[in-house]
Amino acid sequence: MLMRLLPFKLRIDRSVLLLIGILWLLSTPLHAASLERGLGPEPDALDLHLAQSLSALNVLRDLHEGLITFDADGALMPGLARSWSTSTDGRVWEFQLNDDARWSDGTPITADHVVAGWQRALAPETAAPMAGMLDPVAGAEEVRLGQAPASELGIQADGAHRLVIRLNQPTPWFAELLTHPLAYPWPGQDSERFSGAFVLAERRPGAHLRLRANPHFHAADEVRLDEVVWHVIEEPSVELSRYRAG
Repeated sequence: MLMRLLPFKLRIDRSVLLLIGILWLLSTPLHAASLERGLGPEPDALDLHLAQSLSALNVLRDLHEGLITFDADGALMPGLARSWSTSTDGRVWEFQLNDDARWSDGTPITADHVVAGWQRALAPETAAPMAGMLDPVAGAEEVRLGQAPASELGIQADGAHRLVIRLNQPTPWFAELLTHPLAYPWPGQDSERFSGAFVLAERRPGAHLRLRANPHFHAADEVRLDEVVWHVIEEPSVELSRYRAG
C-alpha cells in the first residue's frame, strides 16, 4: 500500500514546490532596465542653446524632443509634431503638435514654447554658438545680428498646437535641422522640466549623469528603459577598455 501511495505523494510535493516558486517570483520585484553608456568628455553645457559638444547633444536628445526626431533606424519620424506639411514651393512648413505632448511636470507643451525657444536661440544676448543653423528661416539672420526684433522671425504659433514656419528659400535638409536641440521647445530659464523620454535625476561632474524615465512623455509606453547612465570618460582608450571589460 505504501509503495502505491508514494508516487502520488511525490506528485503533490512537486506541485507544492512549483506553486511556492511561482508565488516567490510574483512577490520579488523585477530589476529595473538600465542602460550604461560611455559619454566621452563632460558635456560643455546642458542648455539647449549653449551646448555644442557631441556629449552634450547626446544627453540633450535623451532629455528633450523636437518637432521631428529619428527612429531606431535613423529615419525621420514625428516627435512633438504628430504631422506636418509643406507648401508647393517648399517655403512654408506647417506643424500640428501632438495634443498629448507634456513637459515632465505634466503641463502641456504648446507651439508658443517652440517660438520662445527659437527667439531665445537667435537673441544676440544669448550668444548661442550654433544659432546660425536657423538662418534658413525668414528673418533669422537679421534677428541673430540684432538688425531686427524677434517678432520678425518667420515662426508663428497659430493656437496651442499649430505652428507655421516660413523659410527664405526651399531647404532640403530642414527636417533634419529640426532634430537638433537648438530647435527644441524652450522649458524656461533654470527650469528642471524636460520634454523627452527621460529626466535628469543625478549629475556628478566628471563621473556620470543618471537619467530616469519620464512618466509624462507622450510615448512613455514605448520606452523600454527605466534609466540611462551616461559615464563621463575623457580618454577614448579608457572608454574602449571599459566597454571590453563589460
